[in-house]
Amino acid sequence: MKRFNFIPIVTRQLYLIKKTWLIATIYASIVLFALLLISKPIDESIKSGIFDLLADIGGVNGSTNHFMLMFVAIPVTVTILTALIKNIESAKIALSLGSRFRIYHALVFSALGFSLIFTIFIFLFSFLCGSLFVGFENAWLMPEGRISNLLRDSDKFQAIIPNLETYKVVLTLVITKFLSFIMLSFCVLFLYQLVKKSSVIMIILLILAGIDQTGVLGFPIFTWFGTLNIYNWLEPMTTVYHSVFLIALSLILYVVTGWLYERKDFI
Repeated sequence: MKRFNFIPIVTRQLYLIKKTWLIATIYASIVLFALLLISKPIDESIKSGIFDLLADIGGVNGSTNHFMLMFVAIPVTVTILTALIKNIESAKIALSLGSRFRIYHALVFSALGFSLIFTIFIFLFSFLCGSLFVGFENAWLMPEGRISNLLRDSDKFQAIIPNLETYKVVLTLVITKFLSFIMLSFCVLFLYQLVKKSSVIMIILLILAGIDQTGVLGFPIFTWFGTLNIYNWLEPMTTVYHSVFLIALSLILYVVTGWLYERKDFI
């Protein structure tokens, strides 16, 4: 069990940066509220539901879609994790952990813990605040809802209704966002080995996300794998492929960053 003595240390470090958590939470709450506000359909002939505010079928708007990854997830992830890295790599904590292996896996545990906490926060905030605008109703299942209106094909809409069941939508949203946050967290751990300034790390990640946003390459390379649009509901295997990519990228970053960390000089 001594091998895992970093767990209480990391838990304490997560608590010790409470001021950073507070600032990040306030910032995230303001931006998420704005994203929810602008995601409500203007056309009153279209029935709005909670998922219209969480995951716009265009893939951009919504409190869990691409704008959230760009303007909430990246800034918050960089801010929280760089603060944690500095604390855990301090002389006192590094000596108590005793080896590069334990220090690195303390950072990995921090990344996973942060991703879980952040996922819970995003969805609690989104569902609670979103319900104030449109309630908790799943309007995607209704003929007058946005997806039916977009398809304009009754038979096609009826065929995908099983994909739009509330529990499936929630599960899909939670899994994709959790995997996205893990991927972003490992990106931060990797980039921190090369660049020590959080501002530079944030700019790099925003540029990568911006490339996906503009679609200049014609194919996704980064955060677009963590977004959802109409094609995810028309063909659910799209979500599976994207999730596999996020897991694979996270594992590659985990291995490469671990290799770099074993060669890290703490002196």
